[in-house]
Amino acid sequence: MSTRQLSERILASVRSEFYPGLAALMLVAALTLFLSTVAPILDIERVTIFFMLPILISATWWGTIPALVSSIAGVASLAFFFYPPRFSFYVADPDQVANLVVFVGVALLTSHLAGSLKRQAAVLARREKETRNLYELSRELAVAHSASEIYGAVQSHLASSIQRRVVLLRGGPDPKARGNPPADPGIPELVRREMAAIAVSEGRATGETVTDTATGTNWFVQAISHTNAGFGVIAVDLGARTGLEIEAIKRQIEAVLADVEATLTHLDIGRAIREAEMRAETDRLREALIGSVSHDLRTPLTSILCSASVLRNVPALANDPRLAGLVDAIREEAERHNNDIQNLLDASRISSRGVRPEYEWCDPTDIVNAAIERFRQRYANRRLKLSLHGDLPLLFVDSMLIEQALLQIIDNAAKYSSSDSMIEIATQARDDKVRLVVSDYGAGLTQAEKAGMWNQFFRGDRHALTSTGSGLGLWVAHAFVTANGGTIEAVSEGEGHGTTVWLELPVVPRPAEPLMQLDDALDE
Repeated sequence: MSTRQLSERILASVRSEFYPGLAALMLVAALTLFLSTVAPILDIERVTIFFMLPILISATWWGTIPALVSSIAGVASLAFFFYPPRFSFYVADPDQVANLVVFVGVALLTSHLAGSLKRQAAVLARREKETRNLYELSRELAVAHSASEIYGAVQSHLASSIQRRVVLLRGGPDPKARGNPPADPGIPELVRREMAAIAVSEGRATGETVTDTATGTNWFVQAISHTNAGFGVIAVDLGARTGLEIEAIKRQIEAVLADVEATLTHLDIGRAIREAEMRAETDRLREALIGSVSHDLRTPLTSILCSASVLRNVPALANDPRLAGLVDAIREEAERHNNDIQNLLDASRISSRGVRPEYEWCDPTDIVNAAIERFRQRYANRRLKLSLHGDLPLLFVDSMLIEQALLQIIDNAAKYSSSDSMIEIATQARDDKVRLVVSDYGAGLTQAEKAGMWNQFFRGDRHALTSTGSGLGLWVAHAFVTANGGTIEAVSEGEGHGTTVWLELPVVPRPAEPLMQLDDALDE
């Protein structure tokens, strides 16, 4: 260590201990003033023990050196203010000299023990934080579905652990691809070139410190793993720090990277990254396939539905019950297949990207009427009983998603009840929520059906052979309602006693609209 580095370390140590030492002196001074006032009134002769208090406080809060300052100041205060002759550092009584010697020994031992406990507590707190951060990292890595999520979790962990800006250059199986630096305008060109060089060189034993001459800031660049270049490269913004501060931060970075590398190796993240990239590509191909197939299926279905509607109105067919029934069957099956395709598209959307509602202010009654109108296109002759509340508050939801969810519930009620039974649809205002209720008098629910009806691809054993369906409708409805901050529940008194399903949506305060300003021309 050079003389300059030694002097910097000494100056840094003095700066760090100055204010705690000053605070320790102030504690001793305050205690001395207090005892000088109270001791004669209460006739307290042995005040030595009281000076252990600032020593313990200093050792517990600030460490060993402030505790030693408290000890020295306490001995000086005892000798000067309390032991005769007063206002002199000379102590005449041998017993009091012995008392001071014992006090100094006990004070030194106490300050050492308290300082050690403080240091151990700090180490334990730091290790607890590191362990918690590593646990969070492991959990995020375990549930990551894409390479971007894996790298995002690693970058976030490094930034939170080091408390500095961290830029991560993703790894990959191809060394040439790893050489592409991040396109972040805030990263100096020298840093980007260094990151690319380390990535292509399959990692280095030590990191490199790069100084940006334009801003005077320092960056530390190093591969995350010395053995697996596929884990990527990081660059840490060290700011304008120099000397010992940079060395301390680099040691901290090395320690954090060692933990990250161990975690990544333990979880076999290299394989997970490859699998995540394959999953992402598979999801893209699946979405393209579902979109293409759905379009190819819906085009002829639209033609079939239009043709069936036209044929149903032809007088020759309308007057023939047998032919009219065939046309109705064609139209109903086409509507059913169209609904199944829509469920498939909704399920693909939920699984791959999640549900992202497009919120707007809408009237719940309009949502119900729109769902009923779509329901009538398939079940024109079903009996519906409407009990719509006349004064419902507006909802801030995605009206299309809620309409689709309500349509699924009404469609399900018609599917599992007889064609001549009633379906009741009601709206209710309940405190800060609006409830949309659908009741039928059909098959009802068993306990097993009630427990699994919101699961994907669930179909009850009672209806598996007697009714068609993909088991996606209620799952899609549940996803759409919960995405809008609502809840969906079903109750039934048992098999054959019908089912009541309700959607509860929150009512949020509508922001006050600004008052219209009158034009000056109107005042004239």
